[in-house]
Amino acid sequence: MLIENPAIDEVREADTAFGASDAREDATIESWNPSLTMCIAESYAAHVVPWGLDAPRQLRGGDRVTAGITPRLGCEWNAEWLGAIDLACRHQRDAGRPWFHMLPLAVTGPCGAGRTHVARRLAWEAGVAHIAIDVSSCAMVSGLGSPGRGPTPALPSALALAMSMTDCANPIINVTGVETADANTLARLAAATDPMRSRIDDEGLGITLDLSEATWLIQLPPDAELPAELQDFTTTVALTLPDQPDWVELAWIEALVEVATDRAMGDELGRLADWTDDGAERWRHPGLKAAARYGLAATAFEHVYGPG
Repeated sequence: MLIENPAIDEVREADTAFGASDAREDATIESWNPSLTMCIAESYAAHVVPWGLDAPRQLRGGDRVTAGITPRLGCEWNAEWLGAIDLACRHQRDAGRPWFHMLPLAVTGPCGAGRTHVARRLAWEAGVAHIAIDVSSCAMVSGLGSPGRGPTPALPSALALAMSMTDCANPIINVTGVETADANTLARLAAATDPMRSRIDDEGLGITLDLSEATWLIQLPPDAELPAELQDFTTTVALTLPDQPDWVELAWIEALVEVATDRAMGDELGRLADWTDDGAERWRHPGLKAAARYGLAATAFEHVYGPG
C-alpha cells in the first residue's frame, strides 16, 4: 500500500541549499541546462573544506524527468514504486525544478524483491549517482560518520567520501540497517532526510553537508517497521514479486542485465543466460536475496571474461 504524506507537498517550498547557482532558481524544465550546479558543503570549523567538497556539483536528470523515467525501468509489477517515481517527476516538472529528485521513501517488500536493484536501476535511468550507506549497529563505521569521544577521534562519514567522488549534487542515497540502528544514528539520519532540515554535520571533516536535493531510499526488510524518527516525512512503498510462474528466470535476466550494464557489456548477455558454475542453478531458489543473485550473475561474467 502506498502511504501518502499530506504535509510533504509544502516542504519543497523551502529551498535550503547553501550555494545554489542563480540558474537553479530561474531555470525551467523546458530550458534544462546540464551545467546547473549547487554547493553541498560549508565549513563550520574555520578551515578549508576538505576533499574538494566545496566545489559546485551538478544537478542532474532534468532531461530524464522531461522524457519520463518509468517506461525504461522494466518492472511493471511494482505499481507502487513506479507510481511514486511518476509522482516525483510530475512534482519536479510542475515546480520548474529541472533535475531529478524524490522525497524520502521507505522501500519494503518480500525477500528477493530487489530493493538495491531497483534503487540502482533508477539511478541509471535518472542519470544520477547511487550511494549506498549502512547505518546498522554492526557497521564498523556508520555511513553517517561518528563523533569524537575522549581519545577516539571523530570519523568522516562514508556519505561525505562518496559525495566527494561524484560530481552529482542530487544522488540517490540507498540506506540499509535502519532496523538495528541506535538512537543517535537515527537522530542523525532524520536530520539528513527530513526535507525541512536536509543537513548533517560531519564532525570528522568539520563541515555541514546540504543534502536537500538528494533522494533518500530507506530499505526495510520484510516485517520491519519504519523507525519513529523517520515516520513524519517518509512515504512507504512496497515492492512485490512478479506474478508470472517463471519470475525467477526473469529475476536472473534482470541480474545479468544489471551486471552487464555495470561493466558496459550488454552485447554479451546471450552467452551467459544459461551459465552456472556447477550446474546447481542456485539462482533459481525463490528465497534468494536479489543481492545474492547479482553476485551469482557477476560470477558468471568473471567465469567467461575474467575479473573486471
